[in-house]
Amino acid sequence: MSPFDFSAFCKLNKTTIKVVKKVRISLLAIGKELVNCDTEGMYKNFLTPAFESILNRPHIEIQRNLICRDSFEIVDELRKSLNDSNIIISFGNASFDSTDGLFPLAQKIFDPIFWRVKMQPGKSIMAFKKNKTFYFGLSGNAWAATLGFYLFVRPLILLLSGQNYNFRPFEGILGEAFSKGSKETRFLRGTLIGNKFYFRRFSQHSHSVKGFRDMTHIAMLNPGPPQEEGSKVKVFEFSLEV
Repeated sequence: MSPFDFSAFCKLNKTTIKVVKKVRISLLAIGKELVNCDTEGMYKNFLTPAFESILNRPHIEIQRNLICRDSFEIVDELRKSLNDSNIIISFGNASFDSTDGLFPLAQKIFDPIFWRVKMQPGKSIMAFKKNKTFYFGLSGNAWAATLGFYLFVRPLILLLSGQNYNFRPFEGILGEAFSKGSKETRFLRGTLIGNKFYFRRFSQHSHSVKGFRDMTHIAMLNPGPPQEEGSKVKVFEFSLEV
């Protein structure tokens, strides 16, 4: 609390105020091929810098933002983060098998909450907890990682920082047909005009960054066959504000 804040509370005759501790977050990019954005290389790590910018808020403290290129670095940084972070978020190398990738490494340190979710994109998400620290392993693809953050990590940050959070979808209809069937819940990025959801001009590829341009809403499609124009869907207002 700054001197300005203290002065304002005194003028308002406020004798008690609600305070919360800063939410401490660690960001880890996973992948032996990754390089920093200012370094030459084919695979640049842009996700942790992007999310550090999103998380740049007075009530959040970034403990670390770095690249882990092998198992030893991953385990070492996870152990360090366990001691000084409320939330750990990693991007990339999400496990598709319980015997490889991040899952067995994380399981040495944390207790699993869930592993893999029947959704597209981002189904390989992992969630763990140890003591009071939560760890989320997200995809290394931009849209999949952002969706995982929006659905699972952002609500926790808002909860830990004492903010009111209302995560309720509302009913809309497809403004255009979706031609693909899916065995899993499908999330589409797009925009809402009236109560109609439009998505075709927004790239739905998991790795696409361009699909975020002018995006305002997310539609949730239930598993099943292709859906016609006018089909009812659940719609969420899209925001990464924390």
